[in-house]
Amino acid sequence: MHREQTISEMVEEVLANQAKSLAEQTGQAFESALGVVASTEAGQQLRELANGEHRHEKAREWLASVQWERAEQQLNHLFGSDVRWRFAGERHYS
Repeated sequence: MHREQTISEMVEEVLANQAKSLAEQTGQAFESALGVVASTEAGQQLRELANGEHRHEKAREWLASVQWERAEQQLNHLFGSDVRWRFAGERHYS
C-alpha cells in the first residue's frame, strides 16, 4: 500500500497480488486467476468497496477510520457489558 493510494487502487493491488499467487500455485494464466479471485465472496466484497462511495478516499485515511470505528464499537460493547455486570452485582433483594 502506498501513502497516496486510493481505496480503488488498493483493492486492485490486493486482487492482483492474490491472482499472482494463485497463478503461480496452479500454473494458470494471470487473467484467469484474477477472474477466479474476483469471483470469490471476498473478491466481490473488495470490488464493491473499489466501486463504492469511498473509492476516491486515500486508503490510509479510510483504513484509519475503519480501525477507529472498530475500536469504538469494541469499547461500547465492553462498556455496555461492564455496566450490565455492575448493575446485576449491585442489585439488592429483600
